[in-house]
Amino acid sequence: MNVKGALIFVFLIVLLLQNNVFGQKASAELISSTPPGKLPSGEQVKDGIQNLFLKDHLLYVSNIWAGMQILDVSDVHNPKEVSTYRADRNHNIYVEDNRAYLSNELSGVDVVDVSDPSNPQKIVTIRTDGDAYWIVARYPHVFVAEESKGVNVYDISDPAAPKKVGGYDTPGWAWGLDIAGNYLYVADMKGGLIILDIGDPSQIKKVGRVKEITHAKTVQVEDTYAYVANGAEGLCIVDVSNPAFPKC
Repeated sequence: MNVKGALIFVFLIVLLLQNNVFGQKASAELISSTPPGKLPSGEQVKDGIQNLFLKDHLLYVSNIWAGMQILDVSDVHNPKEVSTYRADRNHNIYVEDNRAYLSNELSGVDVVDVSDPSNPQKIVTIRTDGDAYWIVARYPHVFVAEESKGVNVYDISDPAAPKKVGGYDTPGWAWGLDIAGNYLYVADMKGGLIILDIGDPSQIKKVGRVKEITHAKTVQVEDTYAYVANGAEGLCIVDVSNPAFPKC
């Protein structure tokens, strides 16, 4: 099993167990583990891992207390820490090209140069309107789920002066995001799965919605399906082959 396959397998097992998707007993084999990051004081963090992002053979780990860890997982049985980037209350990570985007809840989004994974360097911090939770990016635009402030879009083409260029006020609390083609998929707590047309990021338009998903937390789109974590209700699989008419 390759690195991506192994990590996806573990992710799905954890998701199924946490959300009670099925009733029968299930088990997973631990392939390997690595300790979370350390505080600036050097104290080992015992918890706080929020999210993961896999790109090539590198795994980017967001930790709410310790910031971002970059791990080399070429050998899944022996992961190695490459570096750590300090960030305050890091909730989510998205990596595109040589940039990592870190949502830091209260302080906004750090854009970090990871062209040298052993020495990540901050490019700029985007000051967001609300608490920054989830991020996706399509350079030069960064899409941020900001809970009660909905989804906002920031242009970082001028790193010295990032600016807000658009947004969409969701009916609930915007948490999870994924991007596919010209569409942004929003897991909106209390608002359902919302599909937005982002062909023009300055003029975002809603094209579809599934209201029945009432506890949407995260969303992942693969091919013509959106996989939505719906809290205690489990995993919802939505047919988005026609984004204007999603079918749960």
